[in-house]
This record gives sequence, C-alpha cells and structure tokens, in this order.
Amino acid sequence: VLLQVFIIMTGNYNFFNLLTITLCISLLDDSSSLFTQPRYRVGGKKQSKAWTVLQKIANIVFPVVVLGYISYMSVILFSLKFNNDYTVSSKIAFTKEQFTNWLEKIMPYTIYLGAASLGLEVVTSFIRSLIVEKGLTRKLMCVLGTVFFSLVAVFMFTISLVPHTIVHKPAQGILPRAVFTYHGLTRPFHVTSSYGLFRRMTGVGGRPELIIEGHAKDRQAADGWLTYEFLYKPGNVSEAPPIVAPHQPRLDWQMWFAALGNYQNNPWFLNLVCRLLQNQPEVLQLLAHNPFPDKPPKYIRATLYHYHYTSPKDCAGKTRCDWWKREEKHTYLPGFSLEDKAFADYLKASKILQDEPPKKFKPDSFIAKMVLWFRGQVGQPEGFGFTVSLFGSAILVIFLSRAIKSVV
Repeated sequence: VLLQVFIIMTGNYNFFNLLTITLCISLLDDSSSLFTQPRYRVGGKKQSKAWTVLQKIANIVFPVVVLGYISYMSVILFSLKFNNDYTVSSKIAFTKEQFTNWLEKIMPYTIYLGAASLGLEVVTSFIRSLIVEKGLTRKLMCVLGTVFFSLVAVFMFTISLVPHTIVHKPAQGILPRAVFTYHGLTRPFHVTSSYGLFRRMTGVGGRPELIIEGHAKDRQAADGWLTYEFLYKPGNVSEAPPIVAPHQPRLDWQMWFAALGNYQNNPWFLNLVCRLLQNQPEVLQLLAHNPFPDKPPKYIRATLYHYHYTSPKDCAGKTRCDWWKREEKHTYLPGFSLEDKAFADYLKASKILQDEPPKKFKPDSFIAKMVLWFRGQVGQPEGFGFTVSLFGSAILVIFLSRAIKSVV
C-alpha cells in the first residue's frame, strides 16, 4: 500500500494504484479494520501477561527496525542529501555491474524463500484440517479440499517463477524445462504475469512533448504560427503543472505516447489534426484554448520538444521564473492541410474524412437524452475537481446511509 501511495505522489496512473490498494486492503483480517469487528469472539486459552507484553513490544520494535533499515539503506545506496535550499539531491551510489551481481546472488534465495513460505502455509493448513475440524467426515472433506487448493497453489507458484525471474534471465537456468512448458500452455489465459507498468523509464534526458501549432495562410512562414494549449500536459513554459490524479485525461495521455514515436504509428494523431483543421467543437472542448475561434487554420504542424524543470539556480535573483525550460528536437509533423491531396486521400481511405457528414447520434431513450443534455450544460469540467467531487459525494452518501440506518 505504501508503494502505491508513493507512486500516486510521483505520477498519474489514473485509478490503477487506488484499485491495487483496494485489493491489498481486502487481504487484511477483519480484526485489522477500524470499521469492521467480528460479531462474536471464539474463546481460547488466555495468554500470560509476559507473553502479551512481549507481543506488544515486538509489534512496535519490529516495524521500527525494518523501516529504519530500509531508510538507512536508501540514504546509503542513493546518496540522499538535504541541501540548505530545502531541496533533496540524490545520486545512485552503485554501478550496473554491482546491481547485476547482487541480482545474481539474491534471485535463487527469493525462489527458496517463496517455496518455503508456501510449504509452511500448506503444512499449517493440513494441521488445521486435522485438529480444528470435528468428526471424521468433516476432517476428510477438509483434507481433500486442502489437497486440491494446495496443488493449485503449488502449480500457480511454479509457473509464476518464469515471469518472476525475467528481471534476471540467467536465474531462469535453475528452473526445470517443464516449468516453461506449463507456463507456455497457460500464457494465453494470463494466469500469471510479471509486475511492471512502463518499466522502461521515459523522460530521461528530457520529457518529450508535442507542440501543435496552426497557421492561417502560409505553410513556410516563420511567424504567425499560433499554439494549441492543452488542459493538462506541459506546453506553455510559464504554466505550473496542474493536479490531475486520479483523473486521467485521455487526449493529453495519448499525446505523451505519440511523442515517444512518430505520427505514422499514431493514426489517431492525424485524426486530431483533421478535426483541428475543421474546428470541430467536440475536439476543441478537450483543449484549453483555441487560437482560431472565428475560422479554422489552413495548416497544422507539430514540433517535438524536450522539457526540463527549472532548477533553483535558474531562478536565482528573478522575481518571476518559468516552470519549464525546453529545447527543440525536430519537426514531428510538417505543415499539413486538408488541401494536400496525399493527406486528404489518406483521411478518406481511413474514413476519417468523408464526402457526406456522418449522421448525428439521436438518442431514443429518456436517460440517454438527459445524459447528453447534462453533458452539454456542463461542457468540459476540470478533471481533478470533478473526480474528487464524485468520490466525495459517494463517501458522503455511504456515511449518511449508515447514520440514517443507525437512527432508524
């Protein structure tokens, strides 16, 4: 849960982290919850006072020792330093070779530890089946159930070793070939998967961003290009990054993917360019500003920039300072126009541009009409505020319903 909280603080992955936290919380026992308590308690042997005190001390000391060790090693391995200007600097204090050697040594032990933990859980389950259950029939049924689920757990653990060892492929050499065979048979069903979302970090050496500009007359003009500003992604260097999570603006998100490749591999980007050349209202609502409110531009181009945060040194002695500094890399999309035959032919072949305008959707149900009417009245709400408002309203409804039930 703490890992997911840190990810939320340092990036925006929509509701992915919140859903993961929900799954983690569901694994907790009822006694760990502040809101759910068991309706009855099973009587058991009373523990001695000394043992109770020892447990309380262990519950305090053990987490402190573990967290303290993790914090200490984080400072050592990443050279964390608190500077006088209230900033934190860090630098990786180990080489790639050292990290690879460490992985080579530790990877087999992670497999042994997982196998030992699973084995202990299986043995404990068998003991509980024989001791806790009363009657021969119930004992037999419980043992058979334990055998079945133990076999499933062992099978799942075994095939999960393939994606587990992918972080250090030489460690896969200790796995039997049968493990890879069974993993291959179950792979289409996604029974096990390796953890990792966007493992290869982007933005190293600058955050790639596309800047879309339009011109009313001349493709070759040096001046007169007006910029389309987006609601959330970086554009204007003087604009502060907005708070977005857990809302995820799809267009701004897709623009980041487009910046990592080229427009040939992102046909939706050409669709966007076409709609901007048409001043389509539904698309313009997704942007912060339309520089051509009266008449659509004749040409649209896109340029790739690398953005960097400004440092305190960059702003020293300045009353006002930009949030970003950027460097132009190359032309991502040359000036395109709907009058360009090749571009128009591509749009028609892709059914993006049609000779006859598509028929507008006409809802036939009352609910659909109300949703469309409400969407038209609201327009494009601010994502963070809208998402938090919905979430807060849901929480309020839950607490009010419980309060009303308790009163009634």
